Amino acid sequence: MANEYERRFYPESGFGGFTDIDGTMAFYTRINALLEPTAIVLDVGCGRASFDEELCGFKKNLRILKRKAAKVIGLDVDRNAAAIHFLTNSV
Repeated sequence: MANEYERRFYPESGFGGFTDIDGTMAFYTRINALLEPTAIVLDVGCGRASFDEELCGFKKNLRILKRKAAKVIGLDVDRNAAAIHFLTNSV
């Protein structure tokens, strides 16, 4: 749920779960536009996929690249990154 600041200054967050200035949405929209089924994606700093807990389904699905590219490789210093099910390979 949007916090009070978002509700007050970005009322559009109540319609879809994100704001017009959401940098994550802008970044992953661009990534999705560039992807091709034969692409190999290297996600440097993939983390532990905390976006798996994202409440906005559209935003969450935009960030999952696994079925949109031939291979998605995650690279992170956190060993828990190896268990991310959104990747095809992790290092």
